[in-house]
Amino acid sequence: MALLTTTAHKGPMAMRCVRAGSGRGSGRGRGSSSSSSGRCTVVAPHSAAATSSDQTNNGQLMSEMKVETYVGTGHLVDDDKRFEVEYYIRSSECGVSQTIGPASLVSLLQEAATEHAFLLWGRPEGSYPVDPTMRDANLTFVLTRLRLVVSPNPPRWGQRVAIRTWFDAEGKAGARRDWEVLDAETGEVLASATSTWILLDMVKRRLARVPQGTRDFNAPYFFDDVARGRGGAARKVPDAKSGAECATRTVEVAWSDNDANGHVNNARFVRWAVDAIPESPFGQVLSMVEVEFVSEAMFGEALEVCCYEDVVSDGGCKDGEASDFVGVGASRRCLSVLRKRGLSPKKNGKEVARVATEWRSE
Repeated sequence: MALLTTTAHKGPMAMRCVRAGSGRGSGRGRGSSSSSSGRCTVVAPHSAAATSSDQTNNGQLMSEMKVETYVGTGHLVDDDKRFEVEYYIRSSECGVSQTIGPASLVSLLQEAATEHAFLLWGRPEGSYPVDPTMRDANLTFVLTRLRLVVSPNPPRWGQRVAIRTWFDAEGKAGARRDWEVLDAETGEVLASATSTWILLDMVKRRLARVPQGTRDFNAPYFFDDVARGRGGAARKVPDAKSGAECATRTVEVAWSDNDANGHVNNARFVRWAVDAIPESPFGQVLSMVEVEFVSEAMFGEALEVCCYEDVVSDGGCKDGEASDFVGVGASRRCLSVLRKRGLSPKKNGKEVARVATEWRSE
């Protein structure tokens, strides 16, 4: 799920400013549309000082890679502070209730965020969109927490939805990205989400402060607004109650679970967490999902998913938090904790993620 992503790059860079124009759609959106303002795309010329660290997996130099421009159907709105793109909800994304599934909804949020980054910064061929100010510093933002709240009227099969997304700086080493999912015809808010990210030094493998150059470069796009109905910031997912019993299942990370970075796609954790619920939530629809990402999972690893269940009657909000979607309360709450299995004693049982879901009756 892209906020800011990075790949190794050395050498001088040039900026080419172009106007975001219409182009071929992705097959998911509406007809062509364009931004009301220009944008800059990074062009990285070849440098004689380039080293082996500049090479991609296939040996090509990053400095020689073509930077592709955005050709999707999304566009900037609100003085270029937010990005909006439309999708149709496919039948394959829905369950028996004909409403979009949790993992599919997270995937749509991820897609909208990636398209937003693509429009702003372009995309080096074969790579995710990259903020040019972070390339030389080997920095990347890592998703740590996600909170998604769904209205009593969730997105349904065949519905045309508009997803708006925006981001802002948060603290010295963090950032936040928010989303709203709306009915494209009426403007009704169907779901909203917020997420927190931390900056990671890819070489030292530790937290880093956001460089002032990165802040200045992205400041024109910062939008300090709160997604409606999210009931508070993305937070640490609480532990299960002491002594609580859990239902367990084991999943093995397959090749198709990986994203372009070579680790498990964020939406897969949500799918595994929901699949681990002892009695599938037939006759119920998602009210909220909270995810805390602890460590990455890789191809071939085995994960144990331990699901705890509790019954709540507090309207789906906890700790006095408020929500625009209060009115149809959650009747079921589940917590799934994912841990590694079958590895060395040091890594065996290492937590990968925890996913809390709340459900309401249809």
